[in-house]
Amino acid sequence: SSILWQHDCPGFIETEITDGIIKVSCYVEESPEPPLPQRVTNGLQVLYTFTEGAGKIVHDTSGAGLALDLAVESEASVSWLPGGGLSVQSPTVIVSLDPATKLNEAVKASNEVTVEAWIKPANLSQRGPARIITVSADFHHRNFNLAQAAELYDFRLRTTDTTENGRPSLSTQYGALEAKLTHVVYTRSGAGQAKIYLDGVVAAEKEVLGETKNWDKGYHLALANEMLGSREWLGEFHLVAAYHRALSVEEIAQNLEAGPQRDEPVP
Repeated sequence: SSILWQHDCPGFIETEITDGIIKVSCYVEESPEPPLPQRVTNGLQVLYTFTEGAGKIVHDTSGAGLALDLAVESEASVSWLPGGGLSVQSPTVIVSLDPATKLNEAVKASNEVTVEAWIKPANLSQRGPARIITVSADFHHRNFNLAQAAELYDFRLRTTDTTENGRPSLSTQYGALEAKLTHVVYTRSGAGQAKIYLDGVVAAEKEVLGETKNWDKGYHLALANEMLGSREWLGEFHLVAAYHRALSVEEIAQNLEAGPQRDEPVP
């Protein structure tokens, strides 16, 4: 004899008969998660994903030219986060071992730039402005910097129409900065259109005219402080990147969807 029944199993059925009792099992194969989008690499000059997990060196994994690795001045001031990331818990500076020549020269030639970061500020009271990312010599001479001024992000870019300190700067509205993991992107096109994106949404924009041909190729890149100190920033770094061109809205969305970490831990 045969037995007919209806079922709503979305997978496949397996039956087992033991002592006249029919046991019916439903099995559903799990669909693999779709791969994350690949990050944009066209124009990439430096990339730090903070997956080292230990030590004082942060490796440039961009693959562009000679690697521009960074060194943590005080290991006691930082801690590596499980799964990736670097937490800066007390004042220090994380500075490139060599001048950021490849980035400086590329931006001088292109007259465009993108600076990208996945970061989490420690609090909403950091001022100075507190330097998150800078390519500079001291407090008053820089090619650019991304900074925190309490509850806003501030970006200074040196051109032939701005000062050697990159002023006037482009700032978000007060309250735009939150103490949470945020995708922060600054772009400046060759035509001078500058924008700050927070999690893919434009938070500030204006014209920053002039050319970047006056950038100093000898300036170093630093994180979490100014070159001479006293502008410390506390928080978490999950990714830092820079390009010698202005990424499009679609490319910024692609990097946002890719998330903060794309590399395997550095051996």
